[in-house]
Amino acid sequence: MKPTVTAKPAKRIGRVTGTATLPVAPGTSVATSETVLEYYNNYAEYSKTLRAWLVAYGVGGPILFLTNTTISEKLAASPEKAKIVCLFLLGVSLQVALAFINKWCAWHLYAGEYDQDYRKCRRYKFWAAINKLSILDLALDAASIGAFVWSTWLVLMVFI
Repeated sequence: MKPTVTAKPAKRIGRVTGTATLPVAPGTSVATSETVLEYYNNYAEYSKTLRAWLVAYGVGGPILFLTNTTISEKLAASPEKAKIVCLFLLGVSLQVALAFINKWCAWHLYAGEYDQDYRKCRRYKFWAAINKLSILDLALDAASIGAFVWSTWLVLMVFI
């Protein structure tokens, strides 16, 4: 669904990573220095890198367990095997959920840039409020890391 163009889009303060631009709501004053863009670029790169590493670890661990006969046999005999698998899946699922949430926040904020009336609806206000909750990203990233650390510890205990 593409928003209807009923208002001018927000002014742009500059180029960020890739082809994106950092939006600034109409009538909002913001520092337009290169530092602002550098901080955003830095955040965006670290965010993408962390998510890629977490998902790769969460998918790669179970693949290693399935493809290595020695590891597979030891884990199959472990009473913790179901917990280990569930923790790896939980870590990946949390990252997928976070990507989904961030995607929808971004779409609704994008739609609000072009349709001032859309900004008045509950959906926009809900997703705009969620977008401001940086603690949500922190909590889900920390929970993913916690699940991976716990599952890795359980795997190590199988071999010790």
